[in-house]
Amino acid sequence: YVYFTILYALGILIRRVRETSHFYRNQLITIIVGVLIPLLGAVLTLIDFPLGPHRDITPFTFALGNLVISFGFFRYGLLDILPIARNAVIESMSDPVVILDATNRVVDLNPAAQRVVIEPGKPVVGRPAIEVFPHWFDMVDLFKYVDESQTEISLPGEGTFDFNITTLRDHAGNFTGRVIVVHEITHRYQVQQQLHERTVELEVANTRLTALTKVKDEFVANVSHELRTPITNLKLYLDLVRANPEKYETYMATFTRETERLASMIEGLLTLSRLDQEQIEIYRKPLDLNQLVREFIADRDALATERCLTISFSPEDQL
Repeated sequence: YVYFTILYALGILIRRVRETSHFYRNQLITIIVGVLIPLLGAVLTLIDFPLGPHRDITPFTFALGNLVISFGFFRYGLLDILPIARNAVIESMSDPVVILDATNRVVDLNPAAQRVVIEPGKPVVGRPAIEVFPHWFDMVDLFKYVDESQTEISLPGEGTFDFNITTLRDHAGNFTGRVIVVHEITHRYQVQQQLHERTVELEVANTRLTALTKVKDEFVANVSHELRTPITNLKLYLDLVRANPEKYETYMATFTRETERLASMIEGLLTLSRLDQEQIEIYRKPLDLNQLVREFIADRDALATERCLTISFSPEDQL
């Protein structure tokens, strides 16, 4: 039963040799050789194979097998580095996963990480991380005294990555290594950048809208003021007509002027609206500013007289 169990276990290990990576293959071969040597010695003893003066060489073969397994302990980290649940979890992950030991040697990595090593196709397990991932090693070295870390890094020509480092410790709390998981967030980063740019554009547009609202309020206030002047003049001259009916013809000119002025202002507002909607073309022509000032003074002469004020005007030639 014991020999059958040993042979069955060796069969599992030999089959596993064909399925695992280079580093773990060496681990398995060391175990297989270390077990086969004493097994062979025991079998030779049982079948009475002529072995010279020593009838039982099993103790010697066990010593030799133990030396081989001890070599595996020190050279390949037997029992310290085990591929637990790799096929179920790590191997199937789309994000690169790298495990480093306490001296920053690569002790395990998944296929996604194999694709981003500096020399694809070459054995990387057991090699220093700075040789395998030189573009990430600065980040690994930066957080070597931190238990948990998450940051973003941008690699020229490769994209933006979410870099997660978790410290591994044994049952006594001693530092044994680190697990590094790298998740590409280039698309998310680009979306965030576009969202930031759009937010800035909206803020600028909102600032402009606020300024336009202020201009609109000022414009409405100015229009209200300008409309109030002719309406006030019309009311004033209506009162004058009632008080002095005989001067009706004299005041009629003012009525006509103020009415035309109201009509002109309303037409001006409609013109501004058409200009704003690009429904009208602009034709420029000279304007006599002296005449504009005369009309301005005439419009306000009654109000000035009412307040005991006098408006004087000295025209400029060719203005």
